Amino acid sequence: MKLSKHFSWLAPYINLAIPHIKNLYLLKRISARSPRKNQVQRCNAMTTWTSEGDYKITLYRSYQDIESLKPLRISITNYSKIDILEYLAHELAHLQHWEHTTDHKKLENKLHSLFMNRLKREGYVSEEESED
Repeated sequence: MKLSKHFSWLAPYINLAIPHIKNLYLLKRISARSPRKNQVQRCNAMTTWTSEGDYKITLYRSYQDIESLKPLRISITNYSKIDILEYLAHELAHLQHWEHTTDHKKLENKLHSLFMNRLKREGYVSEEESED
């Protein structure tokens, strides 16, 4: 699987998902994207079924903040690791359960829990905690 250089740190988290997602071998790449200032951001992540018969996940690295409407001022802010892992858990759950069903949500929650436990063991301090 190819990982964007921006998301190379996700490799151990994806390995945690291997026992829980039988279709994980169909995931061929995870790419990074940032919103453009003149473009409306419609999602945080997306899973795509490619013409080659495999999956691609695109994760946004950052999001738009509208600072003012007149004049229009938009800033770009990076997502935290927690946010990115939350979106990754959701998109990986689509490989096993495509529709947003209770099984999809259960798997998403299980992956998210695994990811957060590893992140905590690594000593990650969220932006909110570091501001206190």
